[in-house]
This record gives sequence, C-alpha cells and structure tokens, in this order.
Amino acid sequence: VSVVTLDSLIETYGAPEFCKIDVEGYELEVLAGLSQPVAGLSIEFVHGALEEAVACVRRIRELGPYRFNIVVGERRDFGFDAWATADEIIDWLTVGSGGISSGDIYARLESLIPLVDLSLADAKSAERVHG
Repeated sequence: VSVVTLDSLIETYGAPEFCKIDVEGYELEVLAGLSQPVAGLSIEFVHGALEEAVACVRRIRELGPYRFNIVVGERRDFGFDAWATADEIIDWLTVGSGGISSGDIYARLESLIPLVDLSLADAKSAERVHG
C-alpha cells in the first residue's frame, strides 16, 4: 500500500478548507504527516479508543489555535452550542462522553469562529450532548 502525507498533498494541491480524516484508528498517524494548520478538520472517535481521540486532539492543538465541537453518532448537528477548547474536549472525552459509542470531532481554526462565548459552560450545550 502506498502512503502519502497530508503535507505532500498540500504541497501538490494546496491547503484544503476542510479535511475529513476517516482511517479507522490511524488518525494520529495521518495527523503526524501534517505540519501546518488547515482551516477545518474532522476525526472519528469510538468509545473503545478514546485515548487515541485525546491524542489526536492534542496533536491538532499543536498545529495551531483550534476550537472543537462534536457530532454524536450519526446525528447531523453539533453537540455543543459553542466551540470548545482542546482541554474542554479532552475533558469531555475522558469524563463526560460516557455511554456514547461513537461520533466525530470537528476542529476549526479560531480565526474562523465568530467572536462569541467559546466555553462549554452553557448548560444547554451539555443537555444536548447527554440527551
């Protein structure tokens, strides 16, 4: 199987506006081949491999000033009303995601998010995520 890095694809085709990484457990390896921020990213998370998702969020945070949101399961709406920090998403993955079997984590560069309250303190957000 031939492998290329995201960096080499960006060099050839330019930076994407959005990159969905869906490689069944190899997300961290894909992110290792990215050395510059892109406008938007998404990765999958599954309950049995939350440590991998946490490592991916940390890697994305190293790339630039990102904010995060989630989509639970096959839903089509964001789980949080406000975009969260990496630490808030990591906390949610390690403590607050109980019972959720899978979903997607979305990351957007901070500069692309309107200047609004970006914390997860909004109880309405937590209620939407947990049911």
